[in-house]
Amino acid sequence: MAEKSSPGSDKLFFLPHVQGRVLPPNPSLRGLWFGFTWKHSRGELYRSILESIAYEYAYYRQIEDELVSDLEFEEVRTIGGGSKSQIWNQIKADVLGISYRKINREELGILGDAILAGYSNGIFADLAETSKSFIKIEDKIEPREEYHEFYKPYVDFYSTLLENIEGFYSDLADLPPNV
Repeated sequence: MAEKSSPGSDKLFFLPHVQGRVLPPNPSLRGLWFGFTWKHSRGELYRSILESIAYEYAYYRQIEDELVSDLEFEEVRTIGGGSKSQIWNQIKADVLGISYRKINREELGILGDAILAGYSNGIFADLAETSKSFIKIEDKIEPREEYHEFYKPYVDFYSTLLENIEGFYSDLADLPPNV
């Protein structure tokens, strides 16, 4: 359904902070659809979730750019459940303007531990080469420039919305609890 919906989800935004925000920390934030109308479909609701998480990633990227001005990303390597969604990988690539690469492994922490153990015991001579031998790219998702340009004002709007609504969430947290 999300694939059949247009980019931008007909101007529907979702704040994906259903249990607060980790970075920058704000435990008062909650989830919210903004711009919701009767004409929005299930596909647009779902796509707005995917897009808004990508907007959140773009927000983090803006923070990183402010902290380290010469920081450049060549690609994102993705694993886990979300990496199995072609549409979500494409949305993230388009929003961020960065290539996404799905790799053939799930439990990289365990693999890394095993490689380190093998290296420390002399089984592997080179950490980098050994790591490369275990990991293969399964899928390459390139950002589409026209979509990247399309999403830029959506990212800006998302960031502005989040900044302007944060105070309301603090007020919400201050309301008396249920009786």
